[in-house]
Amino acid sequence: DLRRQLRKAVVDHVSDSFLESGIPLIILVEAAKAGKEKEVDEYSLVFTEHANKLVEVANLACSMSANEDGVKMVRYAAQQIQNLCPQVINAARILASRPRSKVAQENMEVFKSAWETQVRILTDAVDDIVTVDDFLAVSENYILEDVNKCCLALQEGDSETLD
Repeated sequence: DLRRQLRKAVVDHVSDSFLESGIPLIILVEAAKAGKEKEVDEYSLVFTEHANKLVEVANLACSMSANEDGVKMVRYAAQQIQNLCPQVINAARILASRPRSKVAQENMEVFKSAWETQVRILTDAVDDIVTVDDFLAVSENYILEDVNKCCLALQEGDSETLD
């Protein structure tokens, strides 16, 4: 039972981390397009933390899986994310320093696209090693939590919480 609880915790962590994985990239690219070098430096830290979190959670999922081929794929995809992260940041810094440069814009698009593709590959690989039972158990917990919050909000007449 403890092992099942651990697996549920890992799946919960996976679903949280991969849910909106594109936002840090979008923020970084927008700052770069606007030529805001200081913001690019700040968002680079957030982007790096996000990349590290994806890798950490992917490795955590590997530790709970018996699917050897799937684990190899996840570890490879996670390594690609680690390798690509500084390249995306460099492309953003270049674009921020020369926002009107067509070459810098194209370079940013290439790395943005490569990042999105690699995150999709990592997400698919992690999905392959997470069991459906564990995912459904975590989803069920979230649904029950939401239902309980709605019931409580209705009892208290709190319409703001119902959103």
